[in-house]
Amino acid sequence: MLLLLLAAAFTDGPAPRLAPPSGTEVVSQAFSFLGRPYGAAQQRGPDLDCSGFVKEVYGRLGVRLPPVSREQARRGSPVEFDSLVPGDLVFFSSRTSGPGRVGHVGIIASVDGKGRTWMIHSSTRGIRLDTVGHSKRGRYICARRILERPATDTTSPPLDLEAAVTER
Repeated sequence: MLLLLLAAAFTDGPAPRLAPPSGTEVVSQAFSFLGRPYGAAQQRGPDLDCSGFVKEVYGRLGVRLPPVSREQARRGSPVEFDSLVPGDLVFFSSRTSGPGRVGHVGIIASVDGKGRTWMIHSSTRGIRLDTVGHSKRGRYICARRILERPATDTTSPPLDLEAAVTER
């Protein structure tokens, strides 16, 4: 531990993480991307597709994930939909992947007291916050917990999600 701290003091990069990130940290990092435009996986530049967005958010917190949603769906531990907490990943089929095949991923932002599950994801309309409603539930494939320290408060971070949706 002392060696890590000393090495960090003499390097230009960020200090190494001493603990894995929490679900709350993942969601906070994801919120910093809200409103950015969507970018297809083949494009280069600052715009991100769904799996690139997830990879970037987790990467900024020191967690390496593969660049493709199908591969991301094999990481971490399986979690039931009713047990989701902020920071968990949810996977869906898409028009291009076809039914039953992973083609889209989002990060759980909150499970509010009204029984709604919110996710932040990159869609063709940009990086946005949406509820996982019936249309998405029909395409739902699985969920994975990547973090060792998931958020213990399912409504974390404290914010008005409906206001965040209407402000963007």
